[in-house]
Amino acid sequence: MNIPLRRLPLFVAALLAASAIPAALADSALGRGIEHALDLHRIALGNSGRYTLEVAAATLYSATQDAVGAERHWRDALAAAKSPAQRMYALQMLAENQLVAGNYDAGIETAQQLLKLSSTEQHAGYRAQAVGFLGRIARRRGELQEAYAFQQESLRIARAANRPADAALALVNIGTVLRDMGRYSEAMDVQLQALDIRKQLGPGNRVDVPYRNIGLLYREIEDTQSAREYLEKAIAAAREEFDPAALSSALGSYATLLNDVGEATLALDTARRAMDIDRRLGDRQGIALERLEASRALIALKRWEEAEVEIDAALRLGESMRQADVLGRALLYRGDLHAGEGQLAAAEAAYGRSLDYLTRAKLKPQLHAAYKAMEELLAARGEVGQALAYARQRASLREELLGVTAARRLAVLELKQDRERAERQVEMLRLDNSLKELNLRTETLRRRIGIGFIAMLVVLLGLVFWRWREAHRTAKVLVRKNAEISAQDEALRAANARLTAQANDLFRAATTDPLTALTNRGHVMQQMIELFDRHKAQGARLSLLLIDLDRFKPINDSMGHQFGDRVLIAAARVLREEMRDGDPLGRYGGEEFIAALPGASSDEALVTAERLRLAMQRRMGMLEGQAIDLTASIGLAELHETGAGSLSALIAAADDALYRAKDLGRNRTEIARSGSDRRKPT
Repeated sequence: MNIPLRRLPLFVAALLAASAIPAALADSALGRGIEHALDLHRIALGNSGRYTLEVAAATLYSATQDAVGAERHWRDALAAAKSPAQRMYALQMLAENQLVAGNYDAGIETAQQLLKLSSTEQHAGYRAQAVGFLGRIARRRGELQEAYAFQQESLRIARAANRPADAALALVNIGTVLRDMGRYSEAMDVQLQALDIRKQLGPGNRVDVPYRNIGLLYREIEDTQSAREYLEKAIAAAREEFDPAALSSALGSYATLLNDVGEATLALDTARRAMDIDRRLGDRQGIALERLEASRALIALKRWEEAEVEIDAALRLGESMRQADVLGRALLYRGDLHAGEGQLAAAEAAYGRSLDYLTRAKLKPQLHAAYKAMEELLAARGEVGQALAYARQRASLREELLGVTAARRLAVLELKQDRERAERQVEMLRLDNSLKELNLRTETLRRRIGIGFIAMLVVLLGLVFWRWREAHRTAKVLVRKNAEISAQDEALRAANARLTAQANDLFRAATTDPLTALTNRGHVMQQMIELFDRHKAQGARLSLLLIDLDRFKPINDSMGHQFGDRVLIAAARVLREEMRDGDPLGRYGGEEFIAALPGASSDEALVTAERLRLAMQRRMGMLEGQAIDLTASIGLAELHETGAGSLSALIAAADDALYRAKDLGRNRTEIARSGSDRRKPT
């Protein structure tokens, strides 16, 4: 600010007069006090100091959390600016104010004005920030590809102009977009790069932001310990820098993690502390996200009325900012709230509305939770068909999430290994250079031996001996470092072995039906497709069995779903023990199972089917001391005899035979006939 020195006391007095008004007064009184002080200063300075005055006023309104007043004075500062540098500063601060207030359309217009002016003035710093503003708004609106392109351009501009602080900001924003796109290893890498740059730049360069973003990445791959460590570092860094916006962001992220691990009371307290800060800052998006976390904690604590207030407020904010992620999560939590209160119809309506927003926002974990809730509600109401449809969608999404989480963990572990390897290589190079430098010095000393007097020769020999001892000590250090590196390599190999075991466990979880321990439908169908294609191409025999438990529903309804689950487990055990080792067998859905008999004709398959049926009849008459009337009907179809041209046709033929077995009285095996019509069971 270019305030004349003789007028500086008056300017300070005016600002103190405005800031001395208690914040507890009504907004109108506070505004009148500030404007009165500014009017006094206008009289004192005249038109020559108007830009400085408006900047001070805008800053003061920002400090009193009045985004509307701040925007008005930033616009007045822009109108009063006398130089391009003043205009660019005013545009930058105006865009930041609009972004915090959630006024995205106005923010885009201001950022474009800043981009145009900074390009004309060839100011790389303001250009990088203008492009970064456009990328941040695009990300908040879910336009991830556009956001990524803007932030990459911002990074290119900053690096070309050798502006490390602007480059670090662009890297932070790129990492956030990559996280939203699911590219976790790349996101982790750029956040670590940003953290390294800001550490080198020193205090005041916002190391809290990369700390928080790295913590969020660890949360996404379910590494709770690392996530907690980095988020706590982010909170500590924000407090050290006395940055309320940074502190509220770190606290909000920490509240999310606490809700994930079930620490509801602490999560509620943390979310409300973050919300108090964001209310003072006027950050509507931050307030919306913190209200969502507060509602999650309140629902877990069964404080229904307080949760309803938070959800309603989050919905209003989400609608005003047109943010699908806020709306989808708020509706999901409203469904949880109604379900907890026993209002099942209202819960179903809320869950149903949340599905569209969650799909648009690509929030797959929350979408999985919504599918599960709808499945349970519909099943409780007896709408089995619709419940099954949601169950299939949930199972498919669950398999995808398991695979994605495993891939993300692998990628992050590989990144950590690469960075550790690179750091070891740098250390090795440093030690090697130190040794080379030492050898060079020793050689220089040796050349000087023989020049001078005997006394100097003795001194030089002493120096050579001292240098040799230092080189010997350095060599010992290198040997120790090599031993440490070997130990680290052993640890990495052990970590790889553990990771391989975890990957195998994840594969089994993704391919096994969790209730019966048989192969789940997705995996067994993949096996069937491979078998069918191979036997069809080779002209070999292939028989397929569809096995359905008779009168399972009455057992399930009369004795309860938990007993019904144990019946399914026992029936699956009978089938597995009676089947040949290596033959595919899996749960097809509900109480229906599917099996394949490679190389078996229909007559040979009939022997196996009858053995299965009789074993079921013999072994399932009594369970846990209770008599049950459980038998099995089996439909059998053979590839050549049915003339099936596809796996679906072969399954349809077996299904026809199964329906016929049901029609003929159940507890029997029927063989598919070529060209038979499908009929519903009576």
